[in-house]
Amino acid sequence: GIGADFRFHGIDAAAEVNRSTGGQAKTGGAGSVSYAPDDRWRFSAGVDSNVNTLPWKAYQAGVTGRAATGGVRYSIDDYRYFDLTYGATRYSDTNLNQAWVGTWYERLINTPSHLVATWVELNTSSNTLANTAYFAPHRDMTAQLTAMYQWTSWRNADQSLANRAYATVGGYRQTDIGNSMLWEVRLEQQWQF
Repeated sequence: GIGADFRFHGIDAAAEVNRSTGGQAKTGGAGSVSYAPDDRWRFSAGVDSNVNTLPWKAYQAGVTGRAATGGVRYSIDDYRYFDLTYGATRYSDTNLNQAWVGTWYERLINTPSHLVATWVELNTSSNTLANTAYFAPHRDMTAQLTAMYQWTSWRNADQSLANRAYATVGGYRQTDIGNSMLWEVRLEQQWQF
């Protein structure tokens, strides 16, 4: 794909033309815009006519999709913010997937070498089509808490190496199926050259 972006006084806009690959390849376009009227609020919206975040089995079955998203962020200060986003994706098999995500972020410790932060995330999604070749529950919900520790072990001007450890616990509920616990542990390195 190819694209461009524009930034001016709290406005960020981006647009791209892209082409997917594989047997169901198609040309599409995407665009997004966000506006921050002050240091506390940020509003965003986007569209994509060739979604590349489809479930893998949907892609294998020849399903394509287009999406629209919107969101708002309220930052209390540099250490805390709240996000609320909504997205709707229309699949080529007529399924309409809708998702709401709410996030509460807290940065607890922030020094030049160490950072500790937490996220509480609640999300729910729904699908209008049942019995698809891909995972598409009528309604599901997830609640999770993630803690992250970052150690920046090397820094030289704009170059750095950050080591991160994440731990997540939470629960998942699928309507008419049941509940289950979820957990994740992840290690990550970020090299900035």
